[in-house]
Amino acid sequence: MKRNIVIATVTAGVLLAGGGVAAATLGSDSGGTGGGTPGGTAARTAGQDEHSDAAEHRAEARAAKRLSAPQAIGAALDRVPGRATSAELDDDDRRGALVWEVDVLDRHGVAYHVDVDPATGKALTAHRDRDDDAAADAKEDGRALAGTTTSASEAARAAADKGRVVSVDLDDDGGAHWSVEVSDGHGTEWSVPLDGLRVTPDRSDD
Repeated sequence: MKRNIVIATVTAGVLLAGGGVAAATLGSDSGGTGGGTPGGTAARTAGQDEHSDAAEHRAEARAAKRLSAPQAIGAALDRVPGRATSAELDDDDRRGALVWEVDVLDRHGVAYHVDVDPATGKALTAHRDRDDDAAADAKEDGRALAGTTTSASEAARAAADKGRVVSVDLDDDGGAHWSVEVSDGHGTEWSVPLDGLRVTPDRSDD
């Protein structure tokens, strides 16, 4: 009889201890005395990301105001004559500042990268694209642009009334067209045909 009482007492103690652990665990998960909640951390992270994105959009808008996409493309083509396939504002790893990165197909169909300084309007560097798939991509872009009439510069100018243009890119998703991003606070993208200047929402990634 005494042995049964002892077992019952021990069992009750274990159950109570287990309940305490469970309660502590629940308290921690639900934001009690266990510290910050996962929801709170996620909210802070999301807020930081939104702040970072907003700051990036503002920086791009300032750079594009100093030197527009068509101006940057013009400077790149002065350095490497041909036809631009894209232009976008991006961080320069060497200078730690935004530059216009312009991709150009030269007159022989060879792809080049040209960096243009938004502050001076001058081409900083120009080098041949030597990625493994560069030649194949250049041929594909050349075929897409063959016989078309709307240049990257003209597409950027056509979309300029939608916001400050921060990138223009030859996009072959859903039919080849120019995809133009503007700094309206949301990074909205617009589509401009390769033969024409009609600006419509870009649905190619939907």
